[in-house]
Amino acid sequence: MSVKIFIVFLCAAVGTGLGFWLSRMYQRTSKYYLSVCELISELKRNIACRRDSVASVMKGFKSNSERLAAQISEYIAFVSTKDGDLKLSRGFLSASAFSDVNGFFCSLGAMDQDSQTNDLDMYYKKFEADYNAATEKSKKYGPLAIKLGFLFGLCLGILFL
Repeated sequence: MSVKIFIVFLCAAVGTGLGFWLSRMYQRTSKYYLSVCELISELKRNIACRRDSVASVMKGFKSNSERLAAQISEYIAFVSTKDGDLKLSRGFLSASAFSDVNGFFCSLGAMDQDSQTNDLDMYYKKFEADYNAATEKSKKYGPLAIKLGFLFGLCLGILFL
């Protein structure tokens, strides 16, 4: 009898763990877009005040997203070598989101101050809308994934009985 109860608890724990993993995936996307918005804000402040190079601003930027930190290091490596085309890693981003991010990184440092500021404003609005959508999706589906994972694991454990 105790083995059967253990199997039910084990299945429920595995289902809950999968729900937490799915919930973290939603949060990861939201955190990525928030970090991109923070990077754009930092770049806009720098263009308006200090006028350092884009690479030096990015070297000093501390990202909360591991994906964005990897993309920043890839961008810095590209700028330092100026060899070929910019190749960023896609990671968990969808094709359209990756296209937007790649366009953002390719546009950095390619314009004068006013044009660059306008371009950064456009990208900021786009990524802010993506952040809001990702946050809403995370709030909506994150807890649901945990609950459904628990229920699925519990049902699976009961079926094993």
